[in-house]
Amino acid sequence: MKDIDKKIEGKLKQKDSKPDNPASDSEDSVSFDLTPELSKDLLEECKKTNRDPTEILVLLGFPDVAAMLNCMDKEDLYPVLESILLDPNPVAVLMSLEKQMSSLKNHRKKLESISTEEDVMKALQKANNIIVITGAGTSVSCGIPDFRSPGGLYDQINEKFNLQDPHLLFDINYLKTNPSPFFEFAKQLFPSADLKPSFSHYFIKELENKKKLLRHYTQNIDMLEQVCGITSSVQCHGSFEKAKCITCPSTMTGNELRTIIHNEGIPYCKNCSDGKSFYKPSIVFFGEALPDEFFQKIEEDCNKCDLLLVIGSSLQVEPVAHIPHFINEINPETPQILINNEIVGGAHEWDYFFEGPCDDSIKSLSQKLSWNFFATPNQKT
Repeated sequence: MKDIDKKIEGKLKQKDSKPDNPASDSEDSVSFDLTPELSKDLLEECKKTNRDPTEILVLLGFPDVAAMLNCMDKEDLYPVLESILLDPNPVAVLMSLEKQMSSLKNHRKKLESISTEEDVMKALQKANNIIVITGAGTSVSCGIPDFRSPGGLYDQINEKFNLQDPHLLFDINYLKTNPSPFFEFAKQLFPSADLKPSFSHYFIKELENKKKLLRHYTQNIDMLEQVCGITSSVQCHGSFEKAKCITCPSTMTGNELRTIIHNEGIPYCKNCSDGKSFYKPSIVFFGEALPDEFFQKIEEDCNKCDLLLVIGSSLQVEPVAHIPHFINEINPETPQILINNEIVGGAHEWDYFFEGPCDDSIKSLSQKLSWNFFATPNQKT
């Protein structure tokens, strides 16, 4: 038996030897600690032996989380496991995911009450607590490529850098050991001052103007939701708005960071002056936790939500990918609408699917609703 298995078994025996806790849904009911040392051991064991990470999650007592990860692409598996195990509170994350996964063994079924575009329009007119999830698809018409499509950012990374996996460019541990590739590529990641929001962005702003928007959860880092004035946004994966030194508390603005990257390359910290410490933009890398704001708002928002719109997202990155499932668990009668180039979410059934470019579907829907809001999107023809 491998040393890591013995270590896990020892932890589980500690768990079994303690009295049961009646508060089974609380973190206290897990009476072993997934310490930073053990977490690092798990990750090192997986990478060193090329072991299936899901086996370790089963040993830890999270079989449904393991089943969820088994459905993912191999290239996404290790970054997700790393982001979970290196979270400041990995046990809480695993328990939350396990609870949600257990409830999802019977996947969401489509509502019979929504079958036409007219039904969607009625749902939009009726709803007052709409959650919108957006991904890269909302910004493609602005001239920003998405990640996974042919010719997208991952393809560009593969062409430009000799990396085993394009995800490494956004891995926090890889960044700290070799920051050059990211900051070279960051020159084209920085949002251009000339970019204007898409029609999809202005649609979300219109929902806010009509006091229908509860929250906008964006996975994008381009800050275009700020440009069109949306105030109810949570930037799940951060942005280039500011940067902080990886060693000391020193910070700088996004504009200062942009200038240094374009002129000097790696933005080394002059306060540290050690030739190693640099400013990292406030985007969320693989291996980092999402902003506190996400966890502070998501549970309450999901309880209030009366309509979910998913626009231009592949729904492949956790925990944002499971917001539709969280909402369904709380209220299966909450309508869920997908606007995207393709069906996403696996077996999850959407009540209505608008297929094609986001702006095209939203323009058509807005015209039928007679929502003649002003927008000047920088859309490609």
